[in-house]
Formats: sequence, structure tokens, C-alpha cells
Amino acid sequence: MSTYPCFSITDEASFQEVALQVFRDQSKHVKVYRNYLEAIQVDPLTVGRWEDIPYLPIEFFRTREVIKDGLNAEVIFQSSGSTSSQSSKHFVADTALYIESFMREFTQTYGDISQYALLALVAILFAKRRFVISLHDRSSHPAK
Repeated sequence: MSTYPCFSITDEASFQEVALQVFRDQSKHVKVYRNYLEAIQVDPLTVGRWEDIPYLPIEFFRTREVIKDGLNAEVIFQSSGSTSSQSSKHFVADTALYIESFMREFTQTYGDISQYALLALVAILFAKRRFVISLHDRSSHPAK
């Protein structure tokens, strides 16, 4: 059983509930987002539908460290910067969420990952290595 609320979504109503819960949590605990909401004069308590949740413009991911207060990034994903001279960065405090999401979708779509050899051309930076190795270790395929 997962501790991440996004994996408990079963229908539109539960999506709405989780989306608003995550939005309100981020509006309290992500300084960059909290400041942005104040600047555009949005009170998180007045947002009642996921469709009305303000998105954080991509520019903020290029110029600021967007991460929950008090947390440090386990890994930083960086864009190629093909549309801007400055690449955006995604500071990830918990790679377990990414791994669980990948594993659930892979299993649902293709079946047991241990039956596959995942071959990919990946530019591995030191920080990303842990994430890629974690997925690799789950395979028992002989081509591994």
C-alpha cells in the first residue's frame, strides 16, 4: 500500500480531492509557489476545483529552486534548454515517488518488470544514477 495520495485516485471525485489537497499543501510549504500565489492574489482556500489551480510558470523553474520548505533534493532533473538559454530544473526531494509511479505504470501496461531487460541510451549524471540503477536492479531478466 502506497503512502502517496496520488495512488489512491480511483475516479473524478477522488482526483479532485487529492489535487486540492496537494495544491493546498504546496501553497503552504513551497515558498516560491506561496509567494507566486500572493503576487497574483489567489487565496488557496477559495480554490474549489482542480481546473482553477494556478500553474507555476516555467520561468520559475529556470530561475528559482522550487522545492518544499526544509527539504533537500535527492536528484535534480534538468531540461535540455532547447527553448531557452537557461534550462529549467526540477528539484526532487523523494525519488521513491518517481520509482513507484514508473513501476505501477510499467506493470499495468507491460506486466512484471523482472521479465524484461530495459535497454536505453541515457545520459547519466551522478545525481540521476541512483534513480536509473534502482530501476535496473528490479529486473531479473538474463540480458540484464
